Amino acid sequence: MIILSLDSGSRETYKKVKRIDAFDQVIENVKRYISVSDETKDKIIAKYILVDDLNDNIEEVEKWLTLMHSIGIKNTKIDVNFKRFFPEFHHEDPTVPAHYYDIYNHYKKRIEELGIKDHCWEFSRRVLEEGGIPKG
Repeated sequence: MIILSLDSGSRETYKKVKRIDAFDQVIENVKRYISVSDETKDKIIAKYILVDDLNDNIEEVEKWLTLMHSIGIKNTKIDVNFKRFFPEFHHEDPTVPAHYYDIYNHYKKRIEELGIKDHCWEFSRRVLEEGGIPKG
């Protein structure tokens, strides 16, 4: 399995999130991995970590999903910034920003439409469904 964390659907956002201008190189590498065989497509998971005020909007998530689908990615996951929601980090506001629900709902709707499998980590799913630090 290969998990890649692109965290963006555009070069401009990639540069902001990753602090490096390597978006095009990463996409070309992913295309090469996918081209190896049909089996390879099933072994790659594209991850998108929501980063407050950088990539946490529906437009960017849509660009990412559209790009992943166009290059043949069949598996994705969306994640949250874990430090905000792990109790031991004592974040001042461990609640889910309201717009994350819109992003998550858009993500779920679009992957179904695109035929992409969801591989969200259970912790992220619970954070987004329960609105903050998961109970239990």
